[in-house]
Amino acid sequence: MSYSAFTDGPPPPDRSRASVLAATVLVLGLASLLIGFGPYLSVHTSAGEVAISGFVLPQGLLVVVCLLFSGMTAGLSTLPRLAQVRGAGPVLHAISTAAATVGALLALFLLIVVSNVPRLGEDLVGDSRDDLTLVVGLGWAGIAVLALAVVQSLVAFAALAYDLGLLQSRRAPEKVAAP
Repeated sequence: MSYSAFTDGPPPPDRSRASVLAATVLVLGLASLLIGFGPYLSVHTSAGEVAISGFVLPQGLLVVVCLLFSGMTAGLSTLPRLAQVRGAGPVLHAISTAAATVGALLALFLLIVVSNVPRLGEDLVGDSRDDLTLVVGLGWAGIAVLALAVVQSLVAFAALAYDLGLLQSRRAPEKVAAP
């Protein structure tokens, strides 16, 4: 069975850097999935500390799903058979970049919302009882997922830029023979 329609025309450009960057996006998406099991939010009360996983919090789950989708889409672009389809690489990298950017923005907005949660205790009951103090903060997994999301969106954009030809590797200067 021949698929000559997919390979007509000039050979596709060298996609080695775009493939390496796409594989990096895939690894970052999988790392975000694993880190999402950690404490995304930490709630400090006078009774102790409570850690909330990223999968219990719907907003944290949405961030992790966007980053994983971005990684899986970028990983699809590295498949050899799919790389021969004209235009598949840039489309998959554009989808991956969009999903990673949405994940990074959602993680950033979640950080902003969590940092604006007031210190509860005095406002909760109306008096200043120390046993009702409640402080909500971003846990180490939330901070790590935010950092990974920003890096993943930058790497996904770089893969898209290499695939579209916006970024090109430098060529060695050619020596011109003297007359």
